[in-house]
Amino acid sequence: MNTTQIVHQTNLNKWADIIRDQQSSSLTVKDWCSQHQVSKDQFYYWKRKLRDKFVESQLPNIIHISSQISEPCCTSCTTDATVPTPSSSEPECLPASPYPSP
Repeated sequence: MNTTQIVHQTNLNKWADIIRDQQSSSLTVKDWCSQHQVSKDQFYYWKRKLRDKFVESQLPNIIHISSQISEPCCTSCTTDATVPTPSSSEPECLPASPYPSP
């Protein structure tokens, strides 16, 4: 990790603490920032950076899962995707297309 990356990670950690502090308060972002002499623009900038970093860290997991599908989910359909249903642990077939066949 180079110096720039270390500084950026340090800033992310600092702002994660700041954002958690605001969220645990009963104040709006505007009021919290005003009371703590924090720019609202900076607050939202770093909140967006943290969200982007989280999404980026989760993206490889999402791609990895979807790339494992290699055969039809059942013998009665032609799609290659299944999804667990909330009411059971059994997967349910996904339609091959969201549009009906002509």
